[in-house]
Amino acid sequence: MNPIAIRLLSQQLICPQFDTPQKVVSHFGAMQAQDYRMVRWAVMMRTRKPSSFAFKSAYDKGEIVRLHLLRGTWQLVSNEDYWWMLDLISPKATSVVKGWMKSNKISIDDSEFNLIHEIFVQKTDEMQSVTSKDLNEALLEKGIIMDKHRLSYHIRFNELNGTFCSGNWNPWDKNLNISYFDSTEKDLSFEKQWKIFNGTIKKK
Repeated sequence: MNPIAIRLLSQQLICPQFDTPQKVVSHFGAMQAQDYRMVRWAVMMRTRKPSSFAFKSAYDKGEIVRLHLLRGTWQLVSNEDYWWMLDLISPKATSVVKGWMKSNKISIDDSEFNLIHEIFVQKTDEMQSVTSKDLNEALLEKGIIMDKHRLSYHIRFNELNGTFCSGNWNPWDKNLNISYFDSTEKDLSFEKQWKIFNGTIKKK
């Protein structure tokens, strides 16, 4: 087999093996997802029966999750891989974000973070899927004025601690929708997933 065919096969671009968007994303671990429409196309074309409806359904149900995981950019991961990947990557990613904050002369202490975190959780519990505009309005209701730059850091930290992930996609709104991720859904520890990854135990 020639190298081009091998690459096309390994990328699931010919003879795709998977029926669902979730299985495609899980196969690749994480997929770059800066633009929703482009990542939808990239995932769909790797399924046996490409369907934009199936992708949107998997996205809105949380079977595939979009968040800032690597390099400060958007990635798509399977919900089954979400927690162990977050456990693995979050410490380093958090350190990087704090470095950006320092270079921008922004400081967020624990008391501020905890206060904003509680307001964010209340708002997402109320609305289920929110935008950064909704979160800013929730802060204003509490008498807290925050610029977009500082707000973005709070959102990022809440992604990296497992509170926020992508919410329902709204094609008529360019703002990112965010949902609250219930930590009780964390069913597999990093240690167990690492053993699965290394083939020490088999995933059921």
